[in-house]
Parts: sequence; C-alpha cells; structure tokens
Amino acid sequence: MLNQKNHAISISRQITAFASHLVRFNCTQIHHQSPSFYSSVLKSIKNPTNLFPLHAQIVTTGATFNHVSLSNNLMNAYVSAGLISNAQKAFDQIPDKNVVSWTILISGLTKRGFYDEGLELFGKMVGSGLMPNEVTISNILPAFANLGLNLMGKSVHCFWVRCRFEHNVVVETSLVDMYCRFGRIIDARNLFDEMPVRNIVSWNVIISGYANNGMGNDALYLFNLMRNNGVSLDYFTIMSLILACFQSSKGRTSSTIHGLIIRIGYSKEQKIQTALIDMYTSGNFINEAYGVYNEMAVKDMVAWTLMLKAFSSGQYWSKAVQHFRELMRVYYMSLDSTALVSMISCVNCSGALPQGRLIHALVVKRGFNNDVFVGSALISMYANCGDLDSAKKYFSGMEMKDITCWNAMIRAVGVNGNGSDAVHLLWRMEELGVNPNESTFVSVLSACSHAGLVDEGIQIFHFMVKRKGIIPNKQHYACLVDLLGRSGRLDEAHLVIAKMPLLPHSGVYGALLSACKVYGNTKVGAEIYQQLLKLDFTDAGHLCSVSNLYSSVGDWEGTEMSYAVLRSKGMKKDPGYSLIE
Repeated sequence: MLNQKNHAISISRQITAFASHLVRFNCTQIHHQSPSFYSSVLKSIKNPTNLFPLHAQIVTTGATFNHVSLSNNLMNAYVSAGLISNAQKAFDQIPDKNVVSWTILISGLTKRGFYDEGLELFGKMVGSGLMPNEVTISNILPAFANLGLNLMGKSVHCFWVRCRFEHNVVVETSLVDMYCRFGRIIDARNLFDEMPVRNIVSWNVIISGYANNGMGNDALYLFNLMRNNGVSLDYFTIMSLILACFQSSKGRTSSTIHGLIIRIGYSKEQKIQTALIDMYTSGNFINEAYGVYNEMAVKDMVAWTLMLKAFSSGQYWSKAVQHFRELMRVYYMSLDSTALVSMISCVNCSGALPQGRLIHALVVKRGFNNDVFVGSALISMYANCGDLDSAKKYFSGMEMKDITCWNAMIRAVGVNGNGSDAVHLLWRMEELGVNPNESTFVSVLSACSHAGLVDEGIQIFHFMVKRKGIIPNKQHYACLVDLLGRSGRLDEAHLVIAKMPLLPHSGVYGALLSACKVYGNTKVGAEIYQQLLKLDFTDAGHLCSVSNLYSSVGDWEGTEMSYAVLRSKGMKKDPGYSLIE
C-alpha cells in the first residue's frame, strides 16, 4: 500500500515538472488519477490551451464529483488564464460550493473590470448563507469603488468591523483605496492611521489617493512620512509622486523627486520619463522637460506630443517648428488627432499661417477633416491668424458639428470683432436644437462686449439664466461687468458686482477698473481698489491700473499710495515684450 502511494506521488511530481507537454501526455495510462494528482497538474499549467484536454480528462474520470477542492483549482486555472466564461461554467457545475468557490469567481470578475457581475455574484453568495472571508471582501471592495456605491461599500466595512476579523493588511488597504476613490479622504486617512501593519501597497494607495484628489502637498508629506518609516518606494510610488508634484506645482519639489528617481534607478523607465515630461511642462519648466525628453531611448507619440504642446505654448517657436518637422518625419503614418491638435496649437500661438495651411492639408490627407476636435482647432487657428474667411469656410464644410465646433466658431468671430455674427451663431444654434453651454455664453458675451453690443449682451445674459437655466459663473459676471463698463455704465457695472451671489474675484474687479481708467471715474475706482485690498490677489496689473487711474486725473497722492501697496506686497508687473525686438 505504501509503495502504491509513493508511486502515485512520484507520478504527480513528474506531471508537475512536465506540465507544458500535457497535451502529448496520455493521462489514461495513469492508474492513480487522484484529485491531488489533477490539482498538482492544474497549478503547473502555463499554456491555457492545455486546460481543455485536462478538463475533459477530469470530467471523464469523474474526479470532480463531490471534490470541491479540485473543482476550485480547475476554476482558478481558468480565471488565471483569463477564461472567465469557462470559469463560470466550472463554477455552475460545483454541487456544494464553499466560500473559496465563490471568492475565486468574484475575484476573477472584479480584477477584469466586470464589477456589476462580481457584485451580483457577491449578493448571491451572501443570500446562500455563506459568510465572506477576508479574501472575498478584499476582492469585492474595488467593485463598490468603481461603481460609486458609497453606502454599500460602507456597509461592507461595517460588516467587517462587526465580525471582529483579525487585522488584515490586504482588506484594510482595499478599504483605504475604496474611500480614496469615493473622495472621502478623511475616512481613508483615519483608517490608514489605525492600521497596525502597513506595506508598500498601503502607502502607495494613500499617497495616490491624496494626489488623485488634488491634494498634492499632502501626498508629498505622506511620502516623507513613508520614508521616515523606512519603507522603500517602488514604481507605483513614483508615479503617484509625479502626480503629486503636478498638483503642487512646486519646481524645487519636482527637481528633488526627479533626483530621487535617478538615484534609485527608475529614470530610464519610459512611462516614468513621459510622466516627468508632463509634470515639468505643466509647471512651465520647459528646459527640464526637454532634458528628460532627450534622455529617452525610445520617444513615443505621447512624449512627442507633450513636448510639441510645451513648445507651442511658450516662447519656443523655432523649437516647435523643429520638433514639428521631426514629428512629421518619424511619426507621419501614426499621427493621431491629439498630435494634430498640438501641431495646430503650435501655429495658433505663432500666427504662422503658411505652416497652418500645410497642417490643414495634412489633416485632409490623413482623413481627420471630420474630427470635431481637429476641426475646432483649425477654426481657432485661422481666426487667430486673422483669416476669418477660411475659418468660416471650414466650419460650413464640416459634416458634423458638436458644441465644441460651434463654440470655436463663435470665439473666432468674436476675437475678430464681429459681435453681430457671434449673436447670429447663438440664435442659429437655438434654431437647430444645439444646446449652448457655459463656454458658449462666455464667448458670446465677450464678443458683445468688444463690439459694443450692450443691449444684445444684456438680453443674452438674461436668456442664459431664465431660458436655459444656466447659473452664471465668475466668467459670465466678468463679461457682463466688462460689457457695461466699456459703454460707460459704471454704476450699473458696480451694482452687478455688489449683487453677485458669488464672491467676486480679481478678474471681475479688474474689468471695472479698466473702464474706470478710460472714463476717469476715481470714485468707483477707489471703491473697487478698497475691495481689491480685501482679496488675497497676486496680479500686480490691477494695482498698476489703480495707479494709472489716479495719475490720469492728476491725483499723485493716490498714485504713490497704490505703488506703496505694490511694494509692500513684494509684487511687480511683468514687463511686456515684442517678438520684433
């Protein structure tokens, strides 16, 4: 008997060692097809195609009958291979499912994004009277997080607490992640602080949670706390840190994190390099971004596009042209709409219309002429280059126009001083049943302001509020104040600010200040000046406007007073520059 048992164990070990050749192995020659034998083979299979003949062999011999452990191993093999439908069939054939059976399939569903199905299965499990264990809970929590089921997630957390399970770092980390995804950072942090044991995944979850919720400085603080606790960072920590730097917009911190990445040997990872470029360009550190870009062994389309956008948005026109030509040479066949929009933006900032026409031809040649984002960018480009006729022609020829295209066309006529056309386009949208949004009304009101269409602008503002039900934001109020101010109706503009349901920002006050200077109204200007002092604003231009207002009417005492405030705040106005100089 002992020899037979040893013989079976020996065969199991041989099959485990050569599981990759299972298809050519004749299982019927083995006389000891025990469940443990098949379980050993299942755990060793690397090629999913080998699962089907083995599954057939198991069914033929009846090895799974009343042997839930083997059935679970078979189901787990299908889940590991990504064959969820086969795992579901194997699950349905288990007569007496245990908690492991349910958990394996729930895990397979949620890890592959089938959150609704995983949640439904979890409900059936609980309904069958089985109590979920730690593994079940850690695998169902992502479903609540991704489906936004806040209360249900909270109820599972309460269940976990009531059952007095032992502390489990995997479950507790999943709970922290769930609360971060719900935006409940305080709950996530409290739970994290109460964890007796934290691993690198726990730290990564809480750091990325803060970063993803726009709290970059707090994420960086937690990173320093993590290092003080002697925890080594990994790839996921680095990606969260880069996002945190993106949020905090601190140049020194970005450089420090970059230096750390170099020291620990992650600086050559392509995704990290791309994230660093994005971080630097978002903070307008173009040279630093270009340095990372030049170190990339393989420059993908994302990196090319990021650098092109960065060059286009700053005073790097020659670099942008050079980069654009290189992009055309290397990636011509794989140009996508994002890259094309970046190219168009490059021309948009420089006003180089001939290059813009070349890109337009490229758009048509590559079949993107009906892409609404590319089309909107082309309309804006032609308008900014002063070629309004080409903008109108392109807009008229578009087969499909969404709200983005309409907004681009309204802005185009507005910046070229055609306020009446902007108003006409708004009413045309109304006729065609295209619903304008907040941006539409900002563009139309701005166009009315610059064209002196005061009554039309006021009418449109009321139309927006009463007919469209759009609650005005600060931009809308700034446009309305500018509209009234430019026409000399300063008291009305001041009254609009006084009755705003929102806290006025410096842009609203700045619009009225400019009008006060034009009309020499120091009375309203002085009142606006006092309101500005109550705000924590950083735009030195507003104080300079106050100073210019006083000097324009010969009030030198007021001029000196405003400059004194400017100096006390340590602010200075950025000097203007000309591309001709």
